[in-house]
Amino acid sequence: MVKVSVILPNYNHERYLKQRLDSVFNQSFQDFEVILLDDASTDGSLEILEPYKNHPKVSHFMVNTTNSGSPFKAWRQGIELAKGDYVWIAESDDFAEPQFLEQTVAVLENSPMASLVYTDSQIVDGNTTKMELWSQKKNVFFKTSRWSDAYMNAGSDELIHYLLYKTTINNASAVLFRNKYLKAKPFLNTLVTYKNAGDIFTYIYMSFQGDIAYIGSALNNFRMHSANVTKVNMESGIVYHELMHIYSYALDGLFLNPIMVDPLKIRKACKAILGTHGFRLVDKQYLTSLIGFIKKGVAHGLFTKKEGLVFSLLYRMYGFKIPKLKGLLKHYLKFRLNRD
Repeated sequence: MVKVSVILPNYNHERYLKQRLDSVFNQSFQDFEVILLDDASTDGSLEILEPYKNHPKVSHFMVNTTNSGSPFKAWRQGIELAKGDYVWIAESDDFAEPQFLEQTVAVLENSPMASLVYTDSQIVDGNTTKMELWSQKKNVFFKTSRWSDAYMNAGSDELIHYLLYKTTINNASAVLFRNKYLKAKPFLNTLVTYKNAGDIFTYIYMSFQGDIAYIGSALNNFRMHSANVTKVNMESGIVYHELMHIYSYALDGLFLNPIMVDPLKIRKACKAILGTHGFRLVDKQYLTSLIGFIKKGVAHGLFTKKEGLVFSLLYRMYGFKIPKLKGLLKHYLKFRLNRD
């Protein structure tokens, strides 16, 4: 048995792979197994991975002959193989500081109610040049200093006040998960239905399982580069389409115990979601996903039936390709969404 299972899924990250592997194997905390997964890379990734095939830390080395079409199929494959109490999904284009596991494991060992712990991340570019910290971006967005220091928060509170507004857990490489929650079959079966936003689905799912812990040190390095899959899927709109399904899932989860939630706070978050993603969804031809989320809000009593009809009608009208009308509707919708 091992304490941590490190799942390292790779697809065409030859350029960054050696740095990632070194940052895993050189951790100060060494009680871990490594599960290496390659999703039919077409670059030189396998030449880099092959020498690690018989490494004593590597428990599984698996190479797909055809690409799966979703990184989350590799996540499921790795999770099903993972033997550790905790899981670290070490994405192949990122890299970690040597103390990442040492510090994150200590938090989960001392916090049995926490479902995950995540750290601050240093953003770097394709050449590993340092840019800014994720904590700085979040502190500016929420007008706070919250992410400058460590904290522990109830999962539902984290969801209502932060995760529904912005993906404050910025990428999987910065997270250590408690494995027993990831093993649930319903979770894994849903996870693989996503092509881009499965990580966000995972964070929200984990927020229902326990507390969320945060370490204010930048123990993860997040790679921002032109081949980043999220960037591509933002252009196509698929990420926003998947997000609306995930936010609907979040509402259903929150209202399983309505006594424990404040509908007014959730309503505020839902209106922020409509303001942030609604216009993008219409522009990217995903109006149906948007209308479905509005209906979900009505079903949970967050919007009145009249509000739901008005929001739906206005977004439908925004979809008409009339520039002057689009501008007026955008202004009016923002006004409606910001008032309460």
